[in-house]
Amino acid sequence: MINSISSSLIGRNSKDQQIIKILCSAFEGNQRIQSLVKKDTQDFRQALNILISYCYFMVKKVGGISTSSDNDACLLYYINSKKYMNLRDYLHYAYLAIKVIGFTRLKKVYQREKFIKSIRKKDQIKYSYGDHIYVWFLAQKKSNKDIKGLIELKRFITKKADELQLPIYMETTDPRLVPLYERMGFQFYACQKDELARVNIWFGKYKNNG
Repeated sequence: MINSISSSLIGRNSKDQQIIKILCSAFEGNQRIQSLVKKDTQDFRQALNILISYCYFMVKKVGGISTSSDNDACLLYYINSKKYMNLRDYLHYAYLAIKVIGFTRLKKVYQREKFIKSIRKKDQIKYSYGDHIYVWFLAQKKSNKDIKGLIELKRFITKKADELQLPIYMETTDPRLVPLYERMGFQFYACQKDELARVNIWFGKYKNNG
């Protein structure tokens, strides 16, 4: 059973593996991601692969994956009302909790994620947003220094938001990305210290033009 769950999280085809590889490479040095992985994990890259794969397959089933025309940039997103968990997802999460996060740290990680969601929720209530698009991951191959792929995907998701008349929510721990998001029409409504990862989190949103 454990081996079966592990195999299904690694990637089912070459396209899956390609996108997961890009995401793993891009977020390998991300402190927020690093804070999710228990310190005694022997192979951090394998743990990161499991974590990213879990997120990837959560959104794949609701059509929340997009890649740039050069296949060097990828986006994971979901419409909040369409997100759901099936039995396989619960098994994957249990495996993630055991192998990557660790039961002793699960409470702290849960509290951190709950706090982050509460900040989004507060803004959604303030502006009476019933539903929203959430950008979970946006990344590009490290070898590609051109940001055209990232801009292409940002345009894709903002166009979708305009068509569906839904706002977009996202977070970043990289201050260098804040101006890029702002140029694409995002506003940053909060900045909070992530005590677990010891980094600042910028909370951004895009208000659709509908």
